[in-house]
Amino acid sequence: MIFQRSDNTLKIKTASTLVRLNDSVELGEFIAPGPGEYDVNGIGAIVLPVATRTVVLSIEGLQVLYLDHPYEIDKDDENFANIDVAAMRISSVEQLKLAEQIAKDLEPSGLCLFGSLPVADFTKELNLNSEPVESWKVQAGTLPDEGTDIVVLK
Repeated sequence: MIFQRSDNTLKIKTASTLVRLNDSVELGEFIAPGPGEYDVNGIGAIVLPVATRTVVLSIEGLQVLYLDHPYEIDKDDENFANIDVAAMRISSVEQLKLAEQIAKDLEPSGLCLFGSLPVADFTKELNLNSEPVESWKVQAGTLPDEGTDIVVLK
């Protein structure tokens, strides 16, 4: 799957479906009407009933957590078990600090960040050595066994 962004929308391209995540959840042509569990074109989605759009996706053998804005989560919530990739939209340094805490709590193999926070702030706050990228290709087996790959989408 390939992660990209378009303004405030995270796009995840699979072999058969384009997923668009922001304040709505679009699985191909299907738009999730609200909280619940959905299965569309082999993509499982759990849309949680919380104030900030929170979705757990099962895509191509990976568990992907999407947060429209980071918030204090319950790391023991069974919905957050075994998250492989966490993707979050960030608009402030405070939200970035929350995102870091979520990554510490859930220990995903990949952390995908994007949003209106200036790229220089991502680099400075996270001490990143890598440059922001247009897209990020993720496959089961390519993520690290230990630690977390951090990617900032520009």
